[in-house]
Amino acid sequence: MLLAPAMRVLDAQEGEGILWFRTMGACPCTNPQTRTWDRAHALCAGTGKLRQQIDTTGFLALVTGVRVGRRYDEQLGQLQEGDLLVSTWPNEIPLSEGDHVVIPSRNAVRTWLQTRGTGTDDMLPDRNNVAIATLFDSTGELKLGWEFVAPNIIRWTGAPAGSAYAVRYSYSPIYEVMEGSVLYRKPDYGGAIMPTVVGARLFKPNTQDGYGG
Repeated sequence: MLLAPAMRVLDAQEGEGILWFRTMGACPCTNPQTRTWDRAHALCAGTGKLRQQIDTTGFLALVTGVRVGRRYDEQLGQLQEGDLLVSTWPNEIPLSEGDHVVIPSRNAVRTWLQTRGTGTDDMLPDRNNVAIATLFDSTGELKLGWEFVAPNIIRWTGAPAGSAYAVRYSYSPIYEVMEGSVLYRKPDYGGAIMPTVVGARLFKPNTQDGYGG
């Protein structure tokens, strides 16, 4: 059986669109001697690496979540709950170590403690497909005094400065391709290339992230 055509069938049946942010190298804020970087640098969003979004329109990926406990993979090593295995065709989406991926169809929910600053707008720490459900203060749900401005801005229209609120919202998390996790499959029996598999770990930025929309 030719495996490459069979993998294309899987793409059509179970594939998902992804956003791909390719690693372009270290940010100028990085100190190679100390291996440190500016956690508040705007150019790299505090990650120490420059990344460029690559158009993946028309391409699909197979995404599998590691859902139960922890698992050891003979080739990838220790996987944790929440990690992803992402399979893509190397001639379409050649994921590499350090790249970031976002799967718009897979949302997570976060509760974030937000204190209103002195300005009109405050930013949430995520910005991919953000949808705010509710804001709460100490008395309950806050229905007046704010509005949501895409992609991740709370615009205050009446709440006093310095007030603290719990913001409940959904978003699409960022995953980072793990070190040494790119696995190349052998060509199928007909000689065609096969998809590669990478392990991707949930990315937890130190500052506001600058991706997506």
